[in-house]
Amino acid sequence: MSLKRGPYLLAVAILWYGVSQQVSANDAAIEKTLSQVRNVKKDLFSRQSSVLGELPSPEEHAARQLKARPIPPVTAISNPVVPFDPERVQRLTAELDKRVEKLKKDRHGNVVSRAFGITGARMAMDYHGRQDLLVVGVTPGTPAHGKLMERDIIIGANGRLISDPEDARPEMGYALAASQSPQMKGILTLHVIRDSKGSNVVLNLGNKTYYSDTWPYKCEKTEQIRAAALRIVMEKGPSPEHLFGMHHKGGFWTPLFLMASGDEAAMARVKEWIKATTKPASEYPAQPEGGRSWLAGYRLINVAEYYLLTRDTTVLPRIQYLVRVLEKIQFPSGGWSHGKPPGYGEINNAGLACFIGLILARECGATLDTEKFTRSIIYFGKFCGSNLGYGLGTPGGRSGRMDNGLHGLSAVAFQLLGEDGMAERWARPLCYMWMGRERGHAERIFSPCWGNVGAALAPKAEFNMFMKHMLWLYEISRTPEGGIEFGTRFPYPGGVTPAMALFMYLPERRLRILGAPRKDSR
Repeated sequence: MSLKRGPYLLAVAILWYGVSQQVSANDAAIEKTLSQVRNVKKDLFSRQSSVLGELPSPEEHAARQLKARPIPPVTAISNPVVPFDPERVQRLTAELDKRVEKLKKDRHGNVVSRAFGITGARMAMDYHGRQDLLVVGVTPGTPAHGKLMERDIIIGANGRLISDPEDARPEMGYALAASQSPQMKGILTLHVIRDSKGSNVVLNLGNKTYYSDTWPYKCEKTEQIRAAALRIVMEKGPSPEHLFGMHHKGGFWTPLFLMASGDEAAMARVKEWIKATTKPASEYPAQPEGGRSWLAGYRLINVAEYYLLTRDTTVLPRIQYLVRVLEKIQFPSGGWSHGKPPGYGEINNAGLACFIGLILARECGATLDTEKFTRSIIYFGKFCGSNLGYGLGTPGGRSGRMDNGLHGLSAVAFQLLGEDGMAERWARPLCYMWMGRERGHAERIFSPCWGNVGAALAPKAEFNMFMKHMLWLYEISRTPEGGIEFGTRFPYPGGVTPAMALFMYLPERRLRILGAPRKDSR
């Protein structure tokens, strides 16, 4: 028996040796490439200057930022009263009809609006350059029902009038959050102009929990928000046929959000979705024709994270096929566009998702074209510590100087590659770009989704500062039913809520993109 098995075992040993040698050669090539970009812009982050001496630490930078733009304090105010300027009341009332006529409407004739936090009121999207918010609707059964009315003009809250002449929302977002604190016992007092008069409207928001200084870490409020978000996504999530679409009923981040939760029912839903889009190896074409990088990149991230969580080997053929698709449509530069070249050039947002997908696929044991993989390392790595553009143009690209999620995606990508120093150099500038989270293309959804995930790779003090400056956006974007809104084109709640709430599972570290330790399958 042993003599008959001898040749077979020898053949297996030779094959294993050959494969291991090839893997080692590929790893060496990747390491060599990483060494070429590892120190890009590293000197710009040094704390020593030949002229100025020792420079401020991340902790000192963060403290100065909070001092320059302090977060409104949480203070209990009983029966807040503000003086209503008669001239302002008259002016805002007089222009109300014309203002309402100009409001943007959708194809059904409804006024386009956004949530005013968990109050249940809907606000008009004409808030830029104003010091007030216009109520255009109220959802029955919510705190605002019977208290606020359409055409109400909100000019302040909790004893303070809106002072920012550019955007009324940040101050109102912080007021919403402060009202849900133990000190204020869930009571929000709004200062409203109605029927040519000023008055106070008191809402009971029914929550008495405020954000921690380190949110989303060690934060009861975060746990409440993500639990509510998980519930609504499970109730109203997309079907398998819509799952990975950018618009309609889909959402790139939905499976990631559900997997990050660790919830058994959520994981069962993801398994159902993944299985519905998985085929045996024999049914995948040997030579893929190509495809859309947006879809293939996010599909690969989702399926790879699923495999790394479950070790379900039935999805490995799909992972390998998606790798081949992305390699087929990669540009010679190492980036990607909407689909196969030439298209209209590299789109770095889509490209970084493809790059992350390939990194995760490599951890799953998939075979990669090392030459093409190293191209991407060079292409994206050369921008480390600077502002990555929309494409290959000047930094900022067609949308001007903005982040659009690119810093966060880059930080995640290089952290997955084990380059913590590069990840930090991507993440630190991001923490000081809190004023530009709504800028970019594709309705800017990539900025709040990937920005917070990437910013977590910065020093803690800078990340905490960033999250304090971002708090208002998440608070004013919440809905009474537990979802989170952002923009108007992405599907609610199945697409946008997971995108906005994904970072809230950072403390759990279940996914690789959220900091889970590497478990290499190679």
